[in-house]
Amino acid sequence: MSIKVVDAKVVRVSTALYRALSSFAASSLKERYLWNVGVHLLDKVIFEKTGKWRLVISSMEASLEAPNSSCIKYNYNDGAVEIVDKMAGVITIKEPVEIIRTYLAPDRELPFSGPLSLEKILDKMKLYYEAARNHIAECMELHEEAEAKEEAEAKVE
Repeated sequence: MSIKVVDAKVVRVSTALYRALSSFAASSLKERYLWNVGVHLLDKVIFEKTGKWRLVISSMEASLEAPNSSCIKYNYNDGAVEIVDKMAGVITIKEPVEIIRTYLAPDRELPFSGPLSLEKILDKMKLYYEAARNHIAECMELHEEAEAKEEAEAKVE
């Protein structure tokens, strides 16, 4: 049988990072909310729920940031996750099984709080990443078309 059971790994993180992750996980994906509108600036797309969390997406990485500078980074090239937090330090997770079994909990008791699944947070980050990547690809396509048009016009002259 190929079914396997592993024990959960609970990582204690700062209250600020936990609250940011909890807010991100609970935030609706409905269009009407401003945090679902990304701003394309240079080579990044930024989604932000003011005062709660900020998601910065670049070509190969998504970084979910808390107001205290703690964050979770996901590298889409190699699938590595990096938790950077004042409480937890820097933790790198590369194996898919480790991602599945990792849960994040606050460093102290908070009302109505429970461990958050790292996998579920990453799944939601991927939705934003895909939207950002699609937008960037469209922009690049339009830019290339404009350059080709300029070159063709320059040859005519």
